[in-house]
Amino acid sequence: MVPAFLRYLYARGIGLDIYQLQPGYMIQSWLDLGDPTTINPHTWSCLQNDEPQPDQGAGRLVMDWFIKHNS
Repeated sequence: MVPAFLRYLYARGIGLDIYQLQPGYMIQSWLDLGDPTTINPHTWSCLQNDEPQPDQGAGRLVMDWFIKHNS
């Protein structure tokens, strides 16, 4: 759903602000805020406790969106 949501925002000229910089959501760890999380569609779940591969998130998708539309 994240790619569809980002396309929706862009099509309507709506900006985006990310504030959940907690490890496991948008970033991998506090050591490198430039290392975003990713989503593996084979192991991702809406319920973080149900993920066989933990700490997945939309960080990479959002970072790519910012790069594409702010370059």
